[in-house]
Amino acid sequence: MKKRLFALLLVSCMLLSLLPAAVSAASGPMDTIPKYDQLVDLYNRTSDFTITDSRSYYFYSSVPERLRDQWSWKWKIQVKGPKAAPHIFIDGLNIEVSPSAKTPAIEINNQATAYLYFVGRDSTLQGATGRAAIQKNRSEGQLYVLARTGTTVTCKGGHRAAGIGGSWATRDIGNPSFNTDMYGHGVNMHFGSQTNPDYWGGTINASGGEYGAGIGAGSWGSTGYGNGIHGGAGEQLYFYSGTVNARGGRLAAGIGGGFQGRGSHIYIYGGNIDAQGGATGPGIGSGSWTTKQDMDGINAASDIVISGGRVSARGQYNCAGIGGGQYVPAHDITITGGHVSATGHYGAAIGGGRWCHGKNITITDATLNLSTNYRSNGSDAAAVGYGDIVYKPEQLVADPSIATNDRIKVGSKDGKIVMLTANGHALRTDGKPSYFMHLTDFLIPDSDGMIDLSLLTLPYTQNYGWAITDLDMKMMETSCEGNHVYGWKDWNGCHVWGCTRCPARDPLKSGPAPDGEHIPGEWESQEKKCTVCGHKLMKDTTPPVIEGITNGMEYTADDTDDGQPGTISFTVSDPVRDKEVSSGVKSVTINGEEQTVQTGQAYQLTAPDGGNNDEGLVYEVVVTDNAGNSTTTKITLYRRHRVLILSDRNDPSSAILHLGVPHGFELELPFDNLPKEAYFVDWDNEDIKISRGENNDYNFGIINSNRTFLQVIPETELPTLELGLRSRRFWGYHADSESDFCYADMPSKTEEGYLMDIRVTSNKIGYYFGSPVRYTQEQLKALDAEGKIKWTQFDTTSLLTFDVISYEEYNGSWYYYAKATNEVGTRYVSTPNIIIDADPAVALEYPSGKELTGKYGQTESGTYWGDLQFTVVDESKFTVKDGSTPLEPDENGVYTIKADMDEGIKHEIVIMDAGNNRTAYINEIRMNTLDRRDNPSALNLPNGANLEESLPKTVRILT
Repeated sequence: MKKRLFALLLVSCMLLSLLPAAVSAASGPMDTIPKYDQLVDLYNRTSDFTITDSRSYYFYSSVPERLRDQWSWKWKIQVKGPKAAPHIFIDGLNIEVSPSAKTPAIEINNQATAYLYFVGRDSTLQGATGRAAIQKNRSEGQLYVLARTGTTVTCKGGHRAAGIGGSWATRDIGNPSFNTDMYGHGVNMHFGSQTNPDYWGGTINASGGEYGAGIGAGSWGSTGYGNGIHGGAGEQLYFYSGTVNARGGRLAAGIGGGFQGRGSHIYIYGGNIDAQGGATGPGIGSGSWTTKQDMDGINAASDIVISGGRVSARGQYNCAGIGGGQYVPAHDITITGGHVSATGHYGAAIGGGRWCHGKNITITDATLNLSTNYRSNGSDAAAVGYGDIVYKPEQLVADPSIATNDRIKVGSKDGKIVMLTANGHALRTDGKPSYFMHLTDFLIPDSDGMIDLSLLTLPYTQNYGWAITDLDMKMMETSCEGNHVYGWKDWNGCHVWGCTRCPARDPLKSGPAPDGEHIPGEWESQEKKCTVCGHKLMKDTTPPVIEGITNGMEYTADDTDDGQPGTISFTVSDPVRDKEVSSGVKSVTINGEEQTVQTGQAYQLTAPDGGNNDEGLVYEVVVTDNAGNSTTTKITLYRRHRVLILSDRNDPSSAILHLGVPHGFELELPFDNLPKEAYFVDWDNEDIKISRGENNDYNFGIINSNRTFLQVIPETELPTLELGLRSRRFWGYHADSESDFCYADMPSKTEEGYLMDIRVTSNKIGYYFGSPVRYTQEQLKALDAEGKIKWTQFDTTSLLTFDVISYEEYNGSWYYYAKATNEVGTRYVSTPNIIIDADPAVALEYPSGKELTGKYGQTESGTYWGDLQFTVVDESKFTVKDGSTPLEPDENGVYTIKADMDEGIKHEIVIMDAGNNRTAYINEIRMNTLDRRDNPSALNLPNGANLEESLPKTVRILT
């Protein structure tokens, strides 16, 4: 026991030795940490700690480190009495009173004032049900909450209580929270330091319970729910430094009023303030109601002033970011500096909640980022001013007279210009409403430094100031320093009256004509300007382009098919240079004569009509565009007669040479690749023959018109000729020999007769016929000369040509004959005697004489036991294969295939005869085997059976 007491005394001495010198209590918070008048260790304390004086206190806990995260103190620190104004320093405390204790964690009561400083370790405060974490329920006295830089305090209010501020009380005497002197107010509270903000720059987190603000008001009522709840006032709230994160409970503000409670006289001078309403609660302002409140009533959000710091406020459903909750209007909101971000959700970003106006809102010398989330929820609320459902933006921008004068102004008191970037509703230049995005406007405030948002209009976004849904604003310094020089300026394709030395305009000043879209004038000196402001709208310094002809070049034109002088063509265009426009082609002249100008038109230049062909015809083409740029091209055009030389008399498109020849020119051409017998004839008069000259050239004479010549190469040999019957080919005349014959190649039987596949190949037109009669070549020539042979011209375009030999005409002999003729003579080709064998060979079992089973495509495969022996019957020669293995017969013409021991081996017996007829049999050929039987059954044979004939010659026994 003595050792433990000694240890505690030693710790106390060490703490005292580390503290600075004592500072006497004074009005207002301290700039630094003093020497404390009293140190209070709450670790083993089991009762409330009450302060009634103005001394300095240091509250801490000597809880062992291993238990610190789980330890909490269950009682409260109470400051009480009108003379009490203590400075309370709290280091690393977790005060979490019992939910049923009806007490806050820290209570300022009975007109007391308290200065709370959170230093060292982070602290957490949790109020009981119905109680704030730090409760200040009356307007008397002051509460200061400061957090040392690097220290965080988190305050959580109980049910229907604020995180810091007002608690909950009921007028129901039977309720444990009964209190007739508590109205849920959270008034006269200060956060951070005005005199030493960097030192007191820590974090204060405050969250309210249901109906309670994060910082501000709790609530009171005669019942426990609904309209029986009355919000307290969240008023006279001051913020100087540090980071404040305030989260309201349902229907309550982050900073300000609770449910059905007002939020007003809220002043933000500095710090980083982040305020978010609870469900259906504003970020900063008055709590929500279930009925619409009066703008001039006590429940409107009002007197909210922001002069510095960074403020972020987010309203929830039906609420403004800064201003009114649901059904709550707002007025007298002033922002004179700082950086403010605010978001409304069916409420204005700054202004009224849903169904309500916001008025007397002034914003100067601040940076803004405001949004109503229009693009995600379609809200009709304004970024500054009215909430959703107050107006239909399309009607408002079309007729602003339906609106009330809510006096929404922005500006700068420091002589700066105001830069706005906005999204919203406006009228287009055609007078139709539309939604615009990313509009940037630079504005010059009036003599009072103000700009009325309702006056903002531009030609392409008319009356846009009435219905802005998203607004960013910042101040800009310019070199004008307030001495602006006014004149016309271009503004997104419109003329606007503004300062010509800086980007800004004064919405109150107007020029000699209304602001509006540029009105293009005529092209002048390669430019087109607005007729109102003289702004250069378009520029075209690029001359037109003439395509198809080139300046200074010579061209020729072939005559037309009917022998008239030919033409050449050209087109014109007006190209675009970078950052310029095309003014378009205005005129085209050919040798001074105006031409019709049409897009895509091709212009024709006609060759001279013979007389001056040697000199040609000079053309000068001048093209001018609407901007005054012109291009001149001068060419010389010569006439050319068309000379064609064809290679095929029967094909006019077989030109081997296409020439353009000047009028009166003597045409002489070399053709070294032609045989010396070759010559040319005039297509229109074949009596005109051009032969090879002494110098191996051909002289076609004087050309005075279009001419066509035919190349003629005389034949020196008989034509090539080949007669084919399927795969067989014949080049000679075989019918001269009576004994020469061949088999037809796979002929087919039809109802009419044998079907033969015929082909005649020649370098001339081929003819053929078939006959059972053998004609010698001399006989055929004689009959052909007398016209007694009925030839058929072979169709070279057909893939297959068939000839039918009737069964009546065929008597075992048939011949085919073919001929082809050229200048040298006629060549004849014939087949030998064609033997037609259309019946395939047949394989017969030996010695039974039955046809083999398994015939391909006719009978099912079977199994032969023992070696298979068979013979083949056919009138022509044939070959026999077992698969790909040739088979040879014995001296008796019998073929043998050895049996297989294994099952599943298929033998394909293929027989091909001289006519290429194919026969195939597929079967298994298996050895005979005996199975072992211990008690074999008797072999029953019929009476008189020959045992030797009933068994195979060889019996193999497997064991």
